Amino acid sequence: MKGKMLTKQTNQKIFSILTASLVILYTNAFQYNVDLSKRLASYSLVSYCSHNRLQDWSCGEACQRVEPLKDLIIYTNQNDSSYMMGYDQQENAISIIVKGTNPWCIDDWESDLTTEKIDYPKCESCQVHKVFYQTLLDMQEQLKKDFLKIRSQHPQSKIYATGQSLGGALATLIVPEIYLLNGKKPIDAFYTFGSPRVGNLQFSFWYTSKSYFSKISARVTSNKDIVAQLPPRSFPFLYMHIGHEVFYKNFSNLHEFIMCEIPEDQECSNQYTLDFSMKDHGSYFGWNWAFDIFTC
Repeated sequence: MKGKMLTKQTNQKIFSILTASLVILYTNAFQYNVDLSKRLASYSLVSYCSHNRLQDWSCGEACQRVEPLKDLIIYTNQNDSSYMMGYDQQENAISIIVKGTNPWCIDDWESDLTTEKIDYPKCESCQVHKVFYQTLLDMQEQLKKDFLKIRSQHPQSKIYATGQSLGGALATLIVPEIYLLNGKKPIDAFYTFGSPRVGNLQFSFWYTSKSYFSKISARVTSNKDIVAQLPPRSFPFLYMHIGHEVFYKNFSNLHEFIMCEIPEDQECSNQYTLDFSMKDHGSYFGWNWAFDIFTC
């Protein structure tokens, strides 16, 4: 018991020291574009819809909120993890949208709830969620082919990446890959919605040191969203969000939010430690995500 307590205290001390160091990296205020955020959230919701309906953009209210993507590519692997990418003519941007947690899919929820980490090779001492990383590896080769194809079709366009729930976590891992495929140039925007934590503190530190591989980024959270609190931050799990959090108490006014530059800020979603909500996870931008997904 004494040995275990020592391990816990040592880990917590290291965690505190590294957290203090992490704050140093957050010196410049970040930007948040409400209209772009809503637009990318719309595409995130659309990504749950069936392939047939996506091809002709006939997926009900979800598709009615946003224009069809040109040159649409849809990929699904054998584990039903998927993404879509296409050209957004209004924004002159290639948009990469990763499908999130299906509300009634047990396997998706098991992915969110597991806590095992695996070494992440891009940075020293970094570890990330094992299932998230293995999912990235499963889609990595096809992602590369699809991105290079659409990039050749629209070489001067901007690049956006997004995803909700599990899709936000996978988008977090995909963005460094797109950064490399883009000639080590930052993408133009990276927004997630209700994303779970992806990696350990060292991963968060590294991601921040690389400026999120994006010119603008935001991790949007909704009040007591339970998924934003997973996997746990506490010992022995020691997961840590990346920063640039935009916290909505509710979506009655899209211009009322709190911007938290550092991860796990007590002013944003980390203010909640026990009182969580599934409803908040499915109500981003005031939409009923479960209903829209079921009907699309």
